Amino acid sequence: MNVSKTIVEIFATAILIVLLVAFLNPTQLLMPTTTETMLVVGIILFFLIFASLVWNERARDERDALHRMRAGRVSFLIGASGLVLGIVVQGFDHAIDPWLIGVLIAMVVSKIIARLYSHFWQ
Repeated sequence: MNVSKTIVEIFATAILIVLLVAFLNPTQLLMPTTTETMLVVGIILFFLIFASLVWNERARDERDALHRMRAGRVSFLIGASGLVLGIVVQGFDHAIDPWLIGVLIAMVVSKIIARLYSHFWQ
């Protein structure tokens, strides 16, 4: 296990989470437009760093590949479950955000396409 890469992943993930929570404005302080803009830029930047780290992951052996597949499966199910919960809660309010449905569809379709691609073309 590459310790330095793991530390970078944890650091990038932690900063991304802090920026996302700050963007929710939990203290109810009014943020000036420049602060909001900087938070958006920071979120995009650290998400791209996080995505590049995830995309460049390489399994060293079968056990490592299995751990990565399980982590991917769990994260997919947690993300999809969160979206379904959001759709259900907003459904009770009769105001479903189309983004929730669009992202859930994108997740499910991309999962199926990736499975088909891996099975038939690799």
